[in-house]
Order: sequence, then C-alpha cells, then structure tokens
Amino acid sequence: MGGSKTSAGAGAGQKQSLLDQLLECRRSQEVLETKNLTAEMHPVIQYGDMLSVKACTAEDLDEGDLFYYQSGTTVKLRKFLKRKYQHHEMHILAKAESLKSPDDPVRPSLVLGKVTAVRRAGKAVNPKDPGMLRKILAGLGLLSLSS
Repeated sequence: MGGSKTSAGAGAGQKQSLLDQLLECRRSQEVLETKNLTAEMHPVIQYGDMLSVKACTAEDLDEGDLFYYQSGTTVKLRKFLKRKYQHHEMHILAKAESLKSPDDPVRPSLVLGKVTAVRRAGKAVNPKDPGMLRKILAGLGLLSLSS
C-alpha cells in the first residue's frame, strides 16, 4: 500500500490500458503516475503533463478536484463540480475545461481516482490556483500580468 506506478498514458502499443491501470491503482491503493494524452482539460491540464493519481471515492472529491472516471471501456479526466441527488441517489457533475457543458451525471461507482499532483516540464503546477489561467495566457503572450 502507498507505492507508486508509472504509466506512459493510454498510447498505442501500450500493454495495459489507462482504464486497466486506474482500476489496478484503485484495487492496490498505489499512486499512478501517468502522462496526459488528451486536450479536453486544456489549458488547466496540457498534453504531456505528468499526473499523479490516487484512488478515491466520489465522497472524497471536493469542488475543483480533477478526477478520472470510467466511461464505457475508456476513461475521462474531468473537473468535479458538485454532487447532485436524484431520487435519493448521488450523482457527480463534472466538466472538461475545453467543453461548454458538463458531462451527463456520473454514477459514484465509476469514479476511479483523483489527480493529486501535476508536473509540467518537471515543475509542479497547481490546477486549483485561480491565477493559473492568467499565468498560462501571459506565457502565451495573450495577456499582460500587469493588467
């Protein structure tokens, strides 16, 4: 318990899918280190960012947490928005940064793990930092931090 596993992400030719790795992470309670290979969470999480993922339940999620959930035979990385109760059943509302609308409500049993650390080019990034988007836009030359 408490170990760490490294993954190259869900790339072609990989022996074990990211879904399988996250399910193993949940079973073993080990931290999974994986590379983000999607653009759905851009600009908060960028393609190639290294993510540390720890197994969790839906009850462990706080507003703004980034987490993976199972969607059919794949996984989605999303931002936790809130819990919603329908007919005395809890569902999770989540959204990709690059999409305007939230996903359909997620059943709690599909939550696989939450992102506990993000590294970009070897440096730690805090995806919950409210000023992070301004820093990203400034780095791209689209915004002056003095404004």
